[in-house]
Amino acid sequence: VHVGWMKEMSSRYPYLAGRGRAIERHEDTPYTTSFETYLWGELATYSRETLEHYWTHIQTLQQEGRNMNEGILRHTVAQYGYSSLDEAESRLAGK
Repeated sequence: VHVGWMKEMSSRYPYLAGRGRAIERHEDTPYTTSFETYLWGELATYSRETLEHYWTHIQTLQQEGRNMNEGILRHTVAQYGYSSLDEAESRLAGK
């Protein structure tokens, strides 16, 4: 689900996404770790109970048509002083 959300974000905000990790594990190199690999590493540290709650939350977000990664990115760009994802994307694109 998260990889799909990241792909969606990458297609809508290519300049923002280009500043982050590669998305899929087949893009890993000895020097870079993809979003997918990093996520697997994080999830592997969670207890079964936490994973069950997390999955329930993910399903709720999907049912509501929400993208967790978009919310995280929206918060991140706000911390850098941008008013929106669109503004950050435009600035990074040089527009």
